[in-house]
Amino acid sequence: AESPRSRTTMQKVLFVAILVASLCACAWAETKDLGNIDLSNINDISITALLIKTNIRVVAVGASTPTLNVKVVADSIPSSATLDKIVRRNGDAFVIANLDGNTGVPVPGGNGNTNTSGASALRASMGLLGAVLANAIGVLLMCQRKSTSAIVLCIAIICASALPSVFAPSAPQVELTLNVPNGYVFGSVTVRIADGSVLAAGPVTVRSASLDLCGNQNNFVNLASVTALRQLIICAGGQVTLTDMRQSSALLTNITSTNGAASVSYASSYVGKYSLISRTGAATTTGGPCQSGAASGSSNGPSTTSGSCQGDIYTDPALNIDAYGAVEVNFGVPVCQAGWLGDPVGEFAPPTSPAMSPNRPAETQGLNPSSLWTVYNDWSYIQTETDVSNGFEATMNPWMPQYQFLTSSGSLPLLRGGISHSFSMKFRTTRVWGNTPQLGSITAFIAANPVWDPDWKMNETIFDTQITSSLIHSGTPVTSGFTAGADMPFTFTFTPSADTSNARLIVRIYFSGQVQNSTWTLGFRDIQLTRQATAWTTPTTVSGASEKVTIPKMPAALDPNPRTANECPHLRSGLKHWHDPATWSNNQVPSPASVITLPANTSVLISSCSLDRAAIYQKIVVPASSQLIFADAPISLLVRNIFVEGKLFIGAPGCRIHSPITITFMGAKSFSDEIATGFGTKGIGVAGSGSIDIHGYQFHPTWTRLSATIKPGDNRVYLQDAVNWAVGQKLVVATSIYKDYEEDQNEEVEIVSISEDGKVLEVSPTFQFLHYGGSEYQSEVGLLSRRIVLQGDYVSDNENFGGHVMVMGEGRFSGVQFYKMGQQNMLARYPVHWHLIGSSPSSYATDNSFWSGFYRCISIHATHDTTVLRNVAYATSGHCYYLEEGVEENNTLSYNLAVHIRCIGPPMEGGGQRGQVFAEDSTALLPADRAAAGFYITNAYNTITGNAASGGWAGFSFPNLPTPLGFNRNRAFSPQRRVSKLFDGNTAHSSGYHFVGDGGCIYIGGKLWYENDVLTYDNGRYERGTSANTLPGTANYIDPLWMSFTNTKAWLCQIGLSHWGERADVNHYEVHDSARSVQLFGESWYGNALVNGKTGNPNGFPYEQTQMGFQFYDTWVKTMVTNVVFRNFVPRPNSDPDWYGKRTILTSLNFSDKFKPQGISATARITFENVPPEIRIGHTLVNSGSARYFNFVDWDGSFVGANGPRIVGSAHEGDWWNFDAGCEKRTEWNVWLCPKSGTREIGNLEIYVPIQVAGPGGAMFDFITNWDLGPSGGYPANDDWKIGNMSLFGPGIPAGRKTAITRNPGVTGVTNIGWYMYLHAGTPRTMKIHTYVIPRGGFIMFAVRYPQSCTFDITIRHDWIGSNDLWKTVTSATSFTEVLNSDGLKYYWDSNNGFLFLKLRIFDAPYAQPGDQNPSFDGFTRDGVTIFSISQPQSYLVNANCGAGDFYRVSDVHPTNYWV
Repeated sequence: AESPRSRTTMQKVLFVAILVASLCACAWAETKDLGNIDLSNINDISITALLIKTNIRVVAVGASTPTLNVKVVADSIPSSATLDKIVRRNGDAFVIANLDGNTGVPVPGGNGNTNTSGASALRASMGLLGAVLANAIGVLLMCQRKSTSAIVLCIAIICASALPSVFAPSAPQVELTLNVPNGYVFGSVTVRIADGSVLAAGPVTVRSASLDLCGNQNNFVNLASVTALRQLIICAGGQVTLTDMRQSSALLTNITSTNGAASVSYASSYVGKYSLISRTGAATTTGGPCQSGAASGSSNGPSTTSGSCQGDIYTDPALNIDAYGAVEVNFGVPVCQAGWLGDPVGEFAPPTSPAMSPNRPAETQGLNPSSLWTVYNDWSYIQTETDVSNGFEATMNPWMPQYQFLTSSGSLPLLRGGISHSFSMKFRTTRVWGNTPQLGSITAFIAANPVWDPDWKMNETIFDTQITSSLIHSGTPVTSGFTAGADMPFTFTFTPSADTSNARLIVRIYFSGQVQNSTWTLGFRDIQLTRQATAWTTPTTVSGASEKVTIPKMPAALDPNPRTANECPHLRSGLKHWHDPATWSNNQVPSPASVITLPANTSVLISSCSLDRAAIYQKIVVPASSQLIFADAPISLLVRNIFVEGKLFIGAPGCRIHSPITITFMGAKSFSDEIATGFGTKGIGVAGSGSIDIHGYQFHPTWTRLSATIKPGDNRVYLQDAVNWAVGQKLVVATSIYKDYEEDQNEEVEIVSISEDGKVLEVSPTFQFLHYGGSEYQSEVGLLSRRIVLQGDYVSDNENFGGHVMVMGEGRFSGVQFYKMGQQNMLARYPVHWHLIGSSPSSYATDNSFWSGFYRCISIHATHDTTVLRNVAYATSGHCYYLEEGVEENNTLSYNLAVHIRCIGPPMEGGGQRGQVFAEDSTALLPADRAAAGFYITNAYNTITGNAASGGWAGFSFPNLPTPLGFNRNRAFSPQRRVSKLFDGNTAHSSGYHFVGDGGCIYIGGKLWYENDVLTYDNGRYERGTSANTLPGTANYIDPLWMSFTNTKAWLCQIGLSHWGERADVNHYEVHDSARSVQLFGESWYGNALVNGKTGNPNGFPYEQTQMGFQFYDTWVKTMVTNVVFRNFVPRPNSDPDWYGKRTILTSLNFSDKFKPQGISATARITFENVPPEIRIGHTLVNSGSARYFNFVDWDGSFVGANGPRIVGSAHEGDWWNFDAGCEKRTEWNVWLCPKSGTREIGNLEIYVPIQVAGPGGAMFDFITNWDLGPSGGYPANDDWKIGNMSLFGPGIPAGRKTAITRNPGVTGVTNIGWYMYLHAGTPRTMKIHTYVIPRGGFIMFAVRYPQSCTFDITIRHDWIGSNDLWKTVTSATSFTEVLNSDGLKYYWDSNNGFLFLKLRIFDAPYAQPGDQNPSFDGFTRDGVTIFSISQPQSYLVNANCGAGDFYRVSDVHPTNYWV
């Protein structure tokens, strides 16, 4: 028998033997440290090991840079096993080789075979010996009874069984240690290992990781305290264990174990969806709270379960596990309970886009309403139509003819070239067959641009004579299958050869005889037009580059966004949780129904679980010493009022929030100051001591333009710029038609798929309208969705009363969607409102969207130096980007988009330069909102660059404010005097047409002022005189400054840029598909431009609209047009008889006799492309002064096609402008073209006769004066207004070249020649000759006849000077030649022939000081062209003493012989 002591001794011997054997085996291996690799410049790392066992260990260290340590473990390590040989590096990719240098993948380096050393064979022998020994000992011990020794025996057997593997020959292996500094974040980690493992001991953070260890069933992954932000993909042959995991708000986790189990536990509560599969075991979950969905299976597998945690807080993250063995998931501690560690790291990655559909979808459009159709018969009668279910019926009168016609009332939807279409309907007639004539056939036709009877009646004759020529498709007649009283299907299939946008459908229904004498009906139901599906082909795309202008694009780089603990308020230490009772003074979380005031000197954090998501918080107050901070987590807050005296943070400038956060402002309309005094209600108020920061994920660019045209039925959007937008987001594509306000063709769609390069979007639903993306211009595409949303509630639409944000401190907003915001007709209640801050360079609004708003977008109110950048606005009411009082300066508005801005009330109209006048009232608190613009610039001294405006009353509006408004009303400052600081690279389209004839996409005009303390707006002609002198009531011509518009582009406008102002430069400009290119007043230059009358847009400028390239004004301006290309103007020969309807390039303004053009217009370097010569000039010879004196100087002859400069003058009666032997009359233009040679320029005189005569109705007027006789204003003049003639005389000028003088003063002609005046009533005793335009060095020899016995008193006066001492006296000369050679201070009286001669010229103003610019001579010069100034003050006063009477009758004798 064995004693207990002996058994114990034996056990000890056994343990010692096994231990010694193990230690010997282990000591046999050799380890070599090859060194460290510096990873400081690597953001993404890839490790591949295919031929050698590799174990990776990831540890968090206190170092400053990441490193990769490499060790080799083997029985024998050759000296050739160096770091460079074992680790092959190519950039950020590392490939691990075996000891012979072979990698198994194509990387630089040698190759070789894996060897087993002799030491490995010895190890095998030792292992075998150990196994035999252990088994022998086991046999002896198993003979004993169950006892302690038996237990030891079992242990021995197990250990001995393991010895073969311990002592077996071992293959070499590599040990990699990835040392990650605390807080360091790798962009991505990719691992591919054929044999080995990955272990991590954090905390370690990586944006995405992909671990592929599927090749061996012993490969395992064990991660502890690891945070993946976007994607974690793991595949292992063996066990996968994740402990103490932290997720982001957008993490996708996919785990696969092909031969092992999977276990996951979260440090804090998981939020998101999950799907778990165990092939051979159970799939179980703990923690939560989670809601499980479908579950199936047993503990022996297969077992599945799925569901979601935290309800719908997260929609992005997902956990998917598929394991061979058991699956266990612990979803962590429930949120906001003891032990909860806070929200997961906020991280957003756009969801993976599904593949784009290869086909353009089929589309069926219902056409059932009777309003879309008209039914005619062969006698042209229009039948009565009544809508019924799914169609309509037409009541037919008795005794109707054989042919009936169903025609589309308007154009069909766009027919696509090369795509099969089908028209189908069900046809029914109540006509009874029998002995009466039967239905014989139904035939369908498609006509392109058909034109028939103006009453739109149709019959067989009209069809044969007027429609047949426009048919593009004719169907095969259907002649059978007709049953009276039953639905008869009818289908017409056709394939257009090209896109057709103005097509009509005509269905001809034929009966074999006339209809019986009874009322009957034709019914049409289920009417459809179907466009069949077709494969997408990549269209030809455009870059968006322009010919004459440079439109800047927003920089491609994203804003810096480090999102470190230093940048992110929600990551700072010392924060108190909102949901923690200990945060609050009474140890109780406040009720949402109460006024919640944060504790003083406290920073309170709102987490995803802090708020009652169903409750409405009435008011939250942030004291001056406190901060309210939102976590980067999904948060939804329903609130009425928030008042910030301290700080409110939802992110920060360097910490954009990635999670979805929504603040909804609740409640009905109220006029009370519930937030605080002056801050109103239903919104956020920020006091002067406070600040607000709201910063969401940056989607970039926020808007771009099409690179290819979208056609109806398309579901793809081709973009000019790559975007980082996400599937599921909404966007708007702007209109491509002229009148956006009348027909809203802006379309809102949702992104379904995105191409890899980010330049092609698949959207839903399909587009209804065409959106042009041709080479000339392209519609804008704006992103509406953002991750952070501030919005009005569901009742906001009832009274246009949404939320608002009013800031008197600092306000910074980026990446925010403002939806249903603003409170209509309530001052200061706008989506974003910087209110009376003064200089605020730290305030900005960037990358936001303003969508379906009730009142404005961004208001800059008595605030300066702010930045408004990259915002998108769509379908908002009232002026959108808004400078409120006119004092706002040095702000920057760049790269912003405004689409479909709506007026408040009916849009203001007007015509003939006169607008409408409205005062403030309850329907429009700011009357100018009746002419709402995308950009409303009350003070031009701001930087406005790279913006785009689509629609609105105008795209950009510069109203004239004589004085500021509101709080600055009494400030001695005139905003309308301020010049543009920078207006460059802006575009506008689809607006400007409400103010007929004068409105523009860019409109500088209108006036906003106080009339009897009531704010009043007139949208008509009001000029601005820009000057360095901004004092109201003073002369604006002192220190004049020019408004400047550079790199400006407009299309689909009435006028591209309409400028009522005294000084403007428009340099580098393009305009397409518009009624007129620009309208300029004052001293203005328009150069380096392209004017394109017709583009490739099939919905471009309407053909029936009048169109012209440009129009020179008729008086008191200076306008020059240089280096302009006019292209694609198509004449309309059947248009109105005047030139307005004929689409001419240059159309004269000719209706006035009161206003007469001086020498005020010039052109140079003009080019015509696809413009017939006959429409270069459109000038109608009407009976008016503006028609007689129409003129301009073609400085190089390029406009008229001449070789050299030309003076162009009207070919009116009398040939007044035929002043030279080289003149040529162009009858197609109704002008004379004369060489501009020598010193001849264009001059102008205005002769006043202050002698009272009886006018119409018996009233007394001066004989020649500015007549203003009622609404007509004295224009045009009738023949009885012609009171005389002005005739040319001089060398080579025959008698008879003359022009009429009317009772409205003013004659324009050429200088350095003679002008002879004859009045039918006689020469006046006194007259005043204003020498308005006589350029320096030039003169006009003025002649007039008097009776022979006369004396004269002639002086030169300056009407702005009252002192007679400064007047000049004109003295008598002895001959005509003496006067001709004089300095203008002589006159010659030929008493024998009764001629008085004066040499009229302009003198320097007597008040001028040395060095002063003289307004009498200083012309306006741009681009090498000069227009001379109009000198208003100087005049010659002629008093004649020829006896009694006011007029001296003389004969009309031409002074031919004086100057030869």
